[in-house]
Amino acid sequence: MVAEQVRSFGCSSREELGRVWPAPVTAILPLGKQLAEWMGETVAVRVPAVPALLDLISELGEPIVSTSVNRSGEPPRTSLDEIEAEFGPEVDMVVRGKITATLASTIVDLTGDEPVVVRQGHFAWPTP
Repeated sequence: MVAEQVRSFGCSSREELGRVWPAPVTAILPLGKQLAEWMGETVAVRVPAVPALLDLISELGEPIVSTSVNRSGEPPRTSLDEIEAEFGPEVDMVVRGKITATLASTIVDLTGDEPVVVRQGHFAWPTP
């Protein structure tokens, strides 16, 4: 599904990301086709290490467009009450489950010549 949404895997490769995912790491990649007017030239993609979410994505047959459960620079919200208080009617669906990570996901920008870790989180991005 990722390959259908991106122009390329940037300075990484499909194989390298395949060795990383599923994991708490989000890759910023060049967007292949603009799916919505508000989208820019890149897309942040994550393949979750949560079996129930992987099953849901497989059943849907298409990616889920989502946001993190935190505002930029803020800590993640960890309960349904916190999520509803922060995002209110913006939330269409919440998948309940046990939270095992204490840090947010790692975000790595792969659109340049070298990977750039934008946010160091739960996952240690491979270094050369």
